[in-house]
Amino acid sequence: SAGFWGSVSRMFLDVDDEAVLPKEYSISNAYPNPFNPVTNIDITVPESGLMQFAIYDILGRQVFEHKQTFANPGHYRFAWSGKNNHGSSLSSGVYLLTVQFEENIYKQKITLLK
Repeated sequence: SAGFWGSVSRMFLDVDDEAVLPKEYSISNAYPNPFNPVTNIDITVPESGLMQFAIYDILGRQVFEHKQTFANPGHYRFAWSGKNNHGSSLSSGVYLLTVQFEENIYKQKITLLK
């Protein structure tokens, strides 16, 4: 498990074996949702590429960003703990989670409860 500065962690879930490498891109719904204090999202990528993770408030302002990182084929889990880029806890409310892998963009509403 590799930790990132801020409130996102990434965990590579598969061994590097061609027999288990995924054949298509997929992404889970965030869970739990609503959440407190952490929500997770599982991402499967079939090829190497750049991945980016961001959170926006209901006014469209970016409150958290994990800048682009290079991802090899495999299964990843991202966890977000409801904190902004400065490590401060955000207030209860609805946020928009976005994950981008190359040209694929996924968006989902998530609810932080305190």
